[in-house]
Amino acid sequence: MKVDDIPDDMEEKMLKQAEDSIKASCASWHEGCTLKECKFIGYYMLTSKTGFKQNPYNQIYCVYKMTADVNGLKRGGDGKTKETGQDVYYTYYKYSDILILPDGTCSLDLSAGSMSSNQIKSDYGYESWGAVFYTYKGYKDLDSMFNACVTKNIGTYDYESTVK
Repeated sequence: MKVDDIPDDMEEKMLKQAEDSIKASCASWHEGCTLKECKFIGYYMLTSKTGFKQNPYNQIYCVYKMTADVNGLKRGGDGKTKETGQDVYYTYYKYSDILILPDGTCSLDLSAGSMSSNQIKSDYGYESWGAVFYTYKGYKDLDSMFNACVTKNIGTYDYESTVK
């Protein structure tokens, strides 16, 4: 299976569910940290290699570049002066076991998708009995995310990347 095999209407539903879930998770961020942009940049598609019976059979990662506006104490700063900046990181929303039925219908349980559980720390934060840095669900760079999603599975899965 390839990314191009997914019908446009299912792709729209997948991306809507992914973006809604990602944005909802950002709503609980600490005051001083707000989502500026959630930009879809492509897919990682993993499909079980011939001769392997992987569970799940396939996985698709909807990959996003995230930008957060931050205001807080900066790591390495004076510990008193709030600074304003931006954090850029990458995250994904993953679906498993996408099926194209014989009649061309695409079957996928949209409610079974999941967001990255990996956490990274910002260089910005706030004081609460010591420095507390904002955290994000994702990766600091695309290479780290690619390694976690694709490279660690390369022994049993073939992959396709449309990430730009």
